[in-house]
Parts: sequence; C-alpha cells; structure tokens
Amino acid sequence: MSAGQYAVDVLTADGITIVDLEGDIDFESGASEFKAVMSREIDAGEHHLVVDLTRVDLMDSTGLGVLVRSEQRLRRLGGSLAVICGDRLHRIFTITGLCDVMGIHGTRIEALQEMRRSKDAAGAPPVA
Repeated sequence: MSAGQYAVDVLTADGITIVDLEGDIDFESGASEFKAVMSREIDAGEHHLVVDLTRVDLMDSTGLGVLVRSEQRLRRLGGSLAVICGDRLHRIFTITGLCDVMGIHGTRIEALQEMRRSKDAAGAPPVA
C-alpha cells in the first residue's frame, strides 16, 4: 500500500469483533474513518474490541487519539480494548505511556485470549 492509503475492515473471530487497519492512520488519511468505525461498533453494542495495527505503516497523534477515546468509552461501558501491533508501533505506545493503560499485544492470539478473559469477567455470554 502506498503512502497516504489506508484500509479499515471489521472482522469477527471466535465471536469477538476485530477492527483491522492497514496503511497510514493519520490526520490526512485514515483516522476519520477509523474513528467512525470504532464509534459505529461501540454504538452497536460491541463493548470488547480488538484493534489490529500489524499492517499499519504510520500512525500519528490523531490515530492514537481515536484509540484513547475508544478505550475510555469502552471502559465507561464496562468493556475493554486490546491492541495488536508490531515493534515499530509498540515503541510509540511505550514512549507515550499507552502500554500502561491499554492491553498491547504482539499477536492476534494473545489479544483474543485477553478479550475472552475480559468478556468472562464482565459477565458477557461465553464465546463459542
């Protein structure tokens, strides 16, 4: 994917919603759609979400803001957010301190396991 391009897909794995991003998520290219998708999913009752950033090339403060606001909103609703990212973005989460407030994972398997535990702890119906 070339600079400035992005894709946002919504998937389901094991009954858990995954927002899968690719490309640049910044003020100019993907953040507004990312924000709209997150709002739509939360408004639809999805209170335990996984965001997969493993194919994101660039994320600026606008994209980080979408994650922070979504995590805060989910927490108020008794939900949770798990983020999957590679080393490059993980460094940004570490520098900004977001690793201390969000569940950051290196693989989809780890994130889905955390989400199952969160849903169980919240009393959500078991995931098949």
